[in-house]
Amino acid sequence: MSGIAIAALVILILLVAIILIILLTPITYAIEVNGRSPYKGEVKVNWLWRVLSVHLAYLEGKPLFKQVYLLGKQRIGPIRDYEDWLNHRVEQEFNASMAEEEMDAVKSEAKATEPGVGGTDHTNETDERSDTGTEKTVKEPVVEKVTFDKEGKVQDTVYKTDEHGETVMREVPVDEAKTDDTQSGESAKGADDVKASSTEAPKSSIDKFWWAKHVKNVALWEQLMLIGKRSYLHSKPRDMFVEGRFGLGDPFRTGMLASAIYAIWPEKIDDIELEYAKFHAEGSGHIKGRIILGVLAWYGTRFALSQPVRALLSDVIHVLWTKQKERRAARLQEKKLQVQD
Repeated sequence: MSGIAIAALVILILLVAIILIILLTPITYAIEVNGRSPYKGEVKVNWLWRVLSVHLAYLEGKPLFKQVYLLGKQRIGPIRDYEDWLNHRVEQEFNASMAEEEMDAVKSEAKATEPGVGGTDHTNETDERSDTGTEKTVKEPVVEKVTFDKEGKVQDTVYKTDEHGETVMREVPVDEAKTDDTQSGESAKGADDVKASSTEAPKSSIDKFWWAKHVKNVALWEQLMLIGKRSYLHSKPRDMFVEGRFGLGDPFRTGMLASAIYAIWPEKIDDIELEYAKFHAEGSGHIKGRIILGVLAWYGTRFALSQPVRALLSDVIHVLWTKQKERRAARLQEKKLQVQD
């Protein structure tokens, strides 16, 4: 076996190992609460050590502890707070030094430009420039008479001439000339609008409500509920514990709570004491579980390969492909019209 084949095999094995580690390493979560003084609460989420790590903790009388790691780097926490403070402090010192240098430069420039100290007096330059400034003008012929046809469009324009038969010209500011050009071009613009409106865009071949049949498809909703159920059963807490004394202050509501506990969680009712006469909340508990990405990926693959989902994906791809072809055809048609114009 050649060296290239061995290297390719090693790389392939490493890639497979990395994929298996990502898919099979569980995301663990834990929630702990203590309802007795001192009150305490804690939330932890971990995956691949510090690739993703979230830790929130509260202890009565102390500030909330926050620590978040993403891709091995702390995004929120004491280390990140210190780095932000240090960067802010460095930025403040740099800005202060730059402001001092700019102030010194302004003072030296002002001192150099004072009259009689070797500088030049520029106080009258602006007035001289404003006095000698002229406004830009253009020449255009003087209109003597304009005739219109029955539709109100300009039919003929007669320009004024002098005794030698030459067209009389006048000077107008550039802004007025632009306004006249705009007014004179309104008729041409109207003709272009009529031409554009006469060229209607081709109707799309896609049904406007192509998605309605999928919304009404019961099998698709069954697949959605099935993947939701499978994901919940996989990621639900594996370890739950609650103990203490609780009461809602209403005998009826507390009785409903007791019946729910007996129906859903009968094995844990021995650790819970219910108070029917008054409101009471004192106890502790924890919830722990895990989520494996490989299992969720398997559920997602089965969902995507089911018949109703395959039909939906096929229609989505067809609609996107058809719309892209129609946009290309519209652009080609627009280019042809521009070439003809």
